[in-house]
Amino acid sequence: MKIAGVNWFGLESNRYAPDGLHARSYKDMMQQMADLGFNTIRLPFSDQLFEAGSTPTGIDFGRNPDLAGLTGFQIIDKIVAYAGQIGMKIILDHHRSSAGAGANAGGLWYEGAYTEQKWIANWTMLAKHYADNPTVIGADLHNEPHGPATWGGNAATDWAAAAERAGNAVLAANPNWLIFVEGIEAYNNQYYWWGGNLMGVQDRPIVLDVPGRLVYSAHDYPNSVYGQPWFNDPAFPSNLPSKFDQMWGYIYKQNIAPVYLGEFGSKLTDPKDLAWLDKITAYLSGDLDANGTSDIAAGQQGVHWTWWSWNPNSGDTGGILQDDWTSVHQNKVAELQPIM
Repeated sequence: MKIAGVNWFGLESNRYAPDGLHARSYKDMMQQMADLGFNTIRLPFSDQLFEAGSTPTGIDFGRNPDLAGLTGFQIIDKIVAYAGQIGMKIILDHHRSSAGAGANAGGLWYEGAYTEQKWIANWTMLAKHYADNPTVIGADLHNEPHGPATWGGNAATDWAAAAERAGNAVLAANPNWLIFVEGIEAYNNQYYWWGGNLMGVQDRPIVLDVPGRLVYSAHDYPNSVYGQPWFNDPAFPSNLPSKFDQMWGYIYKQNIAPVYLGEFGSKLTDPKDLAWLDKITAYLSGDLDANGTSDIAAGQQGVHWTWWSWNPNSGDTGGILQDDWTSVHQNKVAELQPIM
């Protein structure tokens, strides 16, 4: 199966539930995702979600009667159960430690009272909880390590080493899960999107106790999200495939491990964003130099992905859905359909 999915956020926030349930039933939205061709949901959560007092809000229980009185964790169970009914898969994403928006402010997978031990304990709990459920396919161990996060060196900030510790703990509890390991921000003074820089894999690959479970995950965004220097290069947009190669694509090209683009998205109003999307969707399809012809063998599926986001309330990118939480941005779906 090629992962061709969408991010549906909210559980990681202080609302402790996926967004949009004020307007629609979760089943109705999930069926719409499937009808549009998405086969996977990347579902962000926070460590705080699992604590007493983390009460879900923003839900119309008239539309979602079976969610009344449930915890956020129990809502995840409902989403997983319905995904299984309609043939979708779930990737759980540790998006942040405390409840809130975006990545951890400190850039690491631990923060304040939320220690690395707490992070690993929650992942182990989730791995056991879903051990016999084939709908949940894996753990995106931590969203967008950045700032002080390093790759290698064995400091407390060494994300590669921490990912091995967490990944092996998860696999001890559930050897069937995929372990998704994101990149960092900076490696050898080369900067990229938060979580998107996987240059370190060349020098220091992740090694897990169970073979065949590792997936490297990058995030990649366009000019409207941040005006990175490569968007202002005279060679833009033809410089983009080599940028993807440098940061994460080489892992796929050299068959080091599977690669999954966990987040990419845009409102598609900036012309540079449209040029970027043409190049990145070509790349994901297996046209690695974006010249119009596939560079992978027949039967190969290219790079896995989940679009950011389903939600219209993402300030940077908007959503697949429009602000009414029902109408679809057909231009986005049309761009993604060839790589589904």
